[in-house]
Amino acid sequence: GNIDVDDLRRRATEHARGAVALAAHAAGVPAYDSPFVSFKAGARGAAARANRWREDMDGLQSYCAEARLAGYRGVFAIHPAQVA
Repeated sequence: GNIDVDDLRRRATEHARGAVALAAHAAGVPAYDSPFVSFKAGARGAAARANRWREDMDGLQSYCAEARLAGYRGVFAIHPAQVA
């Protein structure tokens, strides 16, 4: 059958994230996940930027929720708007 490269990449990333969280927990130290990098990317025009902003914030919230479920204490930020 066909190989779904995106699915393989997602599974490998999930495995690595889980392994890091597990190792940090075993060592008694907090784990912090990598930043959400799909933030404020490429929108031109006021309406496009506003729509992209909503999508970015929804994606960031989802990414942070997944990190919390995986056992991370937090997520690194790359933009001031990402700080709650």
